[in-house]
Amino acid sequence: MFEVEHDGDGGRVVHVVPERSGRPLCPDCGLPASGAKEWVTARAAHVPIGLEPVTLVVHKRRWRCGTPWCERASFTEQVPPIACGARISEPLREQMAVEIGDQLHPAGEVAATHRGAGISLMTPSRRWPIRCWPARWSR
Repeated sequence: MFEVEHDGDGGRVVHVVPERSGRPLCPDCGLPASGAKEWVTARAAHVPIGLEPVTLVVHKRRWRCGTPWCERASFTEQVPPIACGARISEPLREQMAVEIGDQLHPAGEVAATHRGAGISLMTPSRRWPIRCWPARWSR
């Protein structure tokens, strides 16, 4: 289920609530969660629609692991477009990688294109380091 709204700054915010059937498995012990703990949100920059930046807001659940010997007390469900702790969605990461690696756009140009989505100049530079000389010259 999702809902789209305008953010007032010329961009769009897409709210996503993943559908779930059953309880997810704990990433540490692999057993089903004992119950839901709370709702949390994850925000990430997403692929723009034309020139409008898009922010993806995923409303997901934090679950309790009730296994007595498991050290993880709680965990959040994993949603494919946003990796755990990421601030950039996977589709936007892939698009930026294509622009830099395949289309040979400079990282600064790619950052400027996505600046409305909160991408700084250092984001593409840190994610995809580009060597300026062949490996055989570095010996």
